[in-house]
Amino acid sequence: MSLEETLRRRLARERAAREEAERLLEGKSRELYDVNLQLEARRATLEQAVGERTAELRESEARIRAILEGAVDGIITIDSGGAIDSFNAAASDIFGYATDEIVGCNVNRLMPEPHHSQHDDYISKYVNGGDPGVIGTGRETVGLRKDGTTFPMYLSVSEVVFGERRLFTGMVHDLSARKRTEVALAEARQREAEVGGRIQQSLLFGQPPLEMMGLDVAALTIPSHSVDGDFFDFFRNDDMCFDLLIGDVMGKGVVAALIGAGTKAHFLRALNKLTTGTRLPRLAAVVDSVSSALTPQLIELESFVTTLYARVSRATGKVEFVDCGHTGLIHCSASGDQCTVIEGHDLPLGIIEGESFQQVEIDTETGDLLLLYSDGITEARSPSQEQFGTARLQDCVRRHRHLGAQAVVDEIRATLVEFSGGEDFDDDFTCIAIKVESPVPEKISLSSELTLTSDASELGRLRTFVGEAVSESDIEDLGWQAELVTAVNEVVTNVMRHAYHGQPGKPIRIELEMYPSEAVVRISHRGIGLKRHSVPSPSLDGTEDGGFGLFLVDRMVDRIAYYQNEAGDDCILLVKKVTRP
Repeated sequence: MSLEETLRRRLARERAAREEAERLLEGKSRELYDVNLQLEARRATLEQAVGERTAELRESEARIRAILEGAVDGIITIDSGGAIDSFNAAASDIFGYATDEIVGCNVNRLMPEPHHSQHDDYISKYVNGGDPGVIGTGRETVGLRKDGTTFPMYLSVSEVVFGERRLFTGMVHDLSARKRTEVALAEARQREAEVGGRIQQSLLFGQPPLEMMGLDVAALTIPSHSVDGDFFDFFRNDDMCFDLLIGDVMGKGVVAALIGAGTKAHFLRALNKLTTGTRLPRLAAVVDSVSSALTPQLIELESFVTTLYARVSRATGKVEFVDCGHTGLIHCSASGDQCTVIEGHDLPLGIIEGESFQQVEIDTETGDLLLLYSDGITEARSPSQEQFGTARLQDCVRRHRHLGAQAVVDEIRATLVEFSGGEDFDDDFTCIAIKVESPVPEKISLSSELTLTSDASELGRLRTFVGEAVSESDIEDLGWQAELVTAVNEVVTNVMRHAYHGQPGKPIRIELEMYPSEAVVRISHRGIGLKRHSVPSPSLDGTEDGGFGLFLVDRMVDRIAYYQNEAGDDCILLVKKVTRP
């Protein structure tokens, strides 16, 4: 092969190699270009994503900032040294500091003593593994405003850890408005309780008939801390017979008190309507009349009333009653040790219309004791939440059955207060005691009457009147006669001095009835009504002269009672028992 051929072939190989290299370079360049395009596209995508994420974060940060700034509650962040890191607008409004004047300050500036001095120790102890205190929880505490005033607030604290950095976020809710509302509500409740208390005292609780012959009656009620629906009343038929109503309205408050007052009015209206002359209606007829009028109204009000309507007659020696879902009555017999709870079987008023009522009748004898009561007694609880119960009440009545009616209710009260640990009851405490003191007597003579005027010169005629009335009896005890004359004289003297303020010519009427076992004197007048406490008590140190009259009367008669008769006259009742050999 010639040199020329050899060179041509070499040149051809070199040209082919160069073309291959150029081809490979072009392919690699195209590949690199495509990769570059992909990288550019990816970079653009990443830049877009980063931009969008950055915008989202900025929006989120702005949203969070707006939420924090617009929050009703104060939001404060502090570092582990107690320095304030952020302070939102609500916190500024609550504490009175602008953000730029409080950020960087110690958070204890917002606290009154003793927390102001102790707060740094709280944080230090917690950071070193101690008690977290309020961190992670919430509680009521007190904040300190810029102007130095304190206010109630609810504080909850949470912790956030960023690497080695700790931040604490406090949420502050100003309780000032809520506390003012609570105070206003408490005052409103107090006013409601006062109104209810006045309703209870003036409309719900009647006065026992103290002038009943041979029957000793006493009533006691202790209102609970709220207004309840307990009520009772007495309807005097004559000297030897009265009707008694005791009841309890479902629920509490002024509405219950008003329903109780309305129920009393319905019973009085029904009794008056059904009474013919001196003939009293059957108790069941009275209750039926009340139920017919009242039950539809109670159903509409979604309420009901438990009642016990009773008639106590000394003339017959019987007690009749209709028990409409109430507690019944306790009968403690003088002839034995029996103390029994006697109940009726009728439903409370307001449950169903057309109810038929059953009348219960029991016989009594001298010395018997009857107790009517509300469930506020039996359901009272001890500090350990044990109920007082009916058995304890029966036992208390049994142990004190020999006492008078007032002493019995006083003993029940003392027993219940001791059991409950105080007089703050959840329900009204109500009880009525009736003591049968003596059988129906026969008069030795007709009643004697005397009318005189409020002149001291009339006292001689008064003493003669009493002395002659007593002399007609077979009582030979001159000391007994002298005590009765003295007692009547002293009471009439007090009427002249205190009821009529010494004005002459005012009427005073005296009625005297003699019985084998007692003398009964009624003194009526139209002056200022007297009570035992309205006449000054004697001064035993000799500094005052007055008051000894009634002091002596209390010791010369067995019973003295003040009341108002049907004519509206104020009356004083004196009873002196006869002790025969």
